[in-house]
Amino acid sequence: MIWARKVDSNHKEIVQRLRALHCQVIDMSRIGKGFPDIMVNLCGNTYLCEIKNGKGKLTLDQIHFHENWNGPPIVILKTVRDAECFVIRVRNEISNW
Repeated sequence: MIWARKVDSNHKEIVQRLRALHCQVIDMSRIGKGFPDIMVNLCGNTYLCEIKNGKGKLTLDQIHFHENWNGPPIVILKTVRDAECFVIRVRNEISNW
């Protein structure tokens, strides 16, 4: 198995912010093969999230994974603000259900 060589420079900061917002975060970045960087449990639902730097683009493996994923859309987080907006959006959707 090939391990991811590195994570994006904002990876740690985004994970810390999600945890501070009471999300359970499991780092999956070492799986490789296009699998998203983290799994986030929020309001009892699990989301796959890809962390990218501001101008970071998906790799070919990631594009292939996204195209073939049959679950909910994979969330792309580029900033801490993206992470905060993601949490707010999900919490609002759940409370409006």
